[in-house]
Amino acid sequence: MDDYVQSLKKSIKTGNLDQATAVNARHLFKQLLSNETDKELLTEIIRTTGKFKMESMTDDIAEFIFYDDPILKATAVKALERIGTTKAFESLEQASKTEKCDKNILDALQSLKAKDSVEKTAGLAEHLKNNLGHDQAINISELISQTRPVETVNDLFFLLNQKETDNTIRFAVYCALEAFPKLESPASAVQGISESSLPVRLAAMKVLDKNLSDSVCAEIKNKIESGTKKGELLAETILDARAGHIIEYLMISDTFSYMASNYLTRTAPVQTLDTYIEILEKRNLKATAKKYQDIRKERATRDKDRVIVISPFESVLNTYCKLLYTSGVPSLTFHRSQDAFEAVVSQKPSAIICDLFLKDMTGMDFAGEIRGLYSKEDMPIIISFLGKSLDKPMLQKELDRTGVNALWEFPPKPNQIKSQFKFWVKSRIK
Repeated sequence: MDDYVQSLKKSIKTGNLDQATAVNARHLFKQLLSNETDKELLTEIIRTTGKFKMESMTDDIAEFIFYDDPILKATAVKALERIGTTKAFESLEQASKTEKCDKNILDALQSLKAKDSVEKTAGLAEHLKNNLGHDQAINISELISQTRPVETVNDLFFLLNQKETDNTIRFAVYCALEAFPKLESPASAVQGISESSLPVRLAAMKVLDKNLSDSVCAEIKNKIESGTKKGELLAETILDARAGHIIEYLMISDTFSYMASNYLTRTAPVQTLDTYIEILEKRNLKATAKKYQDIRKERATRDKDRVIVISPFESVLNTYCKLLYTSGVPSLTFHRSQDAFEAVVSQKPSAIICDLFLKDMTGMDFAGEIRGLYSKEDMPIIISFLGKSLDKPMLQKELDRTGVNALWEFPPKPNQIKSQFKFWVKSRIK
């Protein structure tokens, strides 16, 4: 027996324990967790129970949440998160209500809640066949972008392949796909870069930029070198999406360089210029970089009265950057509300546009903080959202309470942007 125990301990410490052996040794695991003093061994036992999702060990592992040793405690929290059962969740939830609560426990609870939500909405394609609603599809896509369950990728592409799928849903789906570290079949997203919707094109381009292959690069290059209007539009889309990897690849194309020069020197936003300059500097093309730096400097000096845009999604920011600049309104874009708030404090913008839901707060919460600095008359705040079936009367009450000037469905139409900003300018003059 002693030889078996010693052999088991050695296998645990070296990580050579297979799942069948671990499950069969669960009673010995319980005994070791109660009596063993070797911290390294205890840590590896706890880690093993999480790795193999040993539900029967939940109570034994949960005791270590209340230990003072930070390594044992953190390992126990992670093991319970990996076990992921209702009982494991309840153990973490109970601990969160005590003085032992810490960031690891809260993060584990949030992860399990997100996982539970994804599991409840599993089989996205099947939901679509059953008339999945617009806002439900948006919400599921945003949830997937946060949790990134690989098994949903095929369902996301299924949504894109349906002709009846709304453009805002397509946009949300591409944003979700962009969140995945790597996709096995990115070529399926190529169709998106030629769609009529600007947000969809920009979001699809970000997906491809993150998952480049030789065949995708060659197809994009061929489309650009066709010399057509569609080729020019594609070049602008690549630049406005700030697709750095694709831009670098296309530097070998004289056609792309010509199209890029035309766009960047005439009508591109400052943010688009920034990305191109960074790539030129990286490639040590100093003279060309200097040319665009001078253009950027002149444009930034001219475009002083800027709008701040806040969103967790890169493609939302890129879309607003393009739409606003096309309407004669320059912008500053931020992912984090804290960075945006500091920018507002540093220099008053002409207006603020932010998503309904930010990374760390709601758009209304952010508006409430800004109203401590500026009134509705001094600085307009617009909430932007992808949904279509929100309870608008109830939402309007909250918007009024927090001092929000307007609610825009994403993406806003160019004439909506122009008319709204003209109205605010006239109101200030009066």
